[in-house]
Amino acid sequence: MKKRNLFVATALMLVSPLFYACSDDKDEPETTKPSQTVSVVGQWNAANATNMYDESFTINSNGTIYYELGDYRETGGIEEIEILANGTYTVSGDNLKVNYTKVSVYCSNGKHSYNGFNDKESRQIIYKIGVSGSGAINLVNSKGEKLVLKP
Repeated sequence: MKKRNLFVATALMLVSPLFYACSDDKDEPETTKPSQTVSVVGQWNAANATNMYDESFTINSNGTIYYELGDYRETGGIEEIEILANGTYTVSGDNLKVNYTKVSVYCSNGKHSYNGFNDKESRQIIYKIGVSGSGAINLVNSKGEKLVLKP
């Protein structure tokens, strides 16, 4: 009798974890990630710590984008840089994909490129979109460079 009880007790101990592991998880609360849609449409100004340059984006609801950068530096003299670019964009999840098709770069030092933009050459940039406080959005490019855009 003792051997039979020991056998039954051992069998129950071996089988009981199977029932626990296969239990129904419906009694646990669901953890879902809230979907957050960020609208990028609007007039945005990039915040920069030095205020040495002006950088703005106009992102329209029809899928077009306009970018402008004006940079004025004193490096042994005053250097003026201006970038004007327009094109199209798409938003997919937390990615903003921009295709600049018309690019104009002016540098007072005679160069025709600045900050990855080349005069009369198309450029594609993919940003990760994030939300910041006070209605601002964050854009992070593939190099990890972050822009904070304020309305």
